[in-house]
Amino acid sequence: TSASRNQTNANSDISESRKNANAAADALWRIAQRVKASVAHANGLGNVECRQRGLLGRARAAKRFENTPWLLNANVPGPQLRKRFPLNQKAKQLLLKSAKSFSARGIDRTIRIAWSIADLADHPEPTLSDIEQALIFRDGNGSWQC
Repeated sequence: TSASRNQTNANSDISESRKNANAAADALWRIAQRVKASVAHANGLGNVECRQRGLLGRARAAKRFENTPWLLNANVPGPQLRKRFPLNQKAKQLLLKSAKSFSARGIDRTIRIAWSIADLADHPEPTLSDIEQALIFRDGNGSWQC
């Protein structure tokens, strides 16, 4: 019947949305792994130190997200990310200057990655260096390098 076809189409749309969300989360996870490895390499950290740094970064994010529904930088919706966890003025200027061709979603992803880098580096908020490092993960075609 028409009603069952509509229900099937709605279920298909929901399934496709979940697949897209999972693919985006997977890409952000792969980037986070590269960020951890990059921070570890730059600081001459071994596996144990790198794991400890990752745990401390997660703890820093968890503290920031107290009294919110989020646990990770990747979970925060873009509008809430910009409103509740804004970049300082210099970091925001650098991002907007460097990301002229980015979509709003691309800017939000860059901010999330910068927050992850800041968490791993034990910075209270993303620094100019954190923004620069996050921008490195974008290639010239606007795709994320994983």
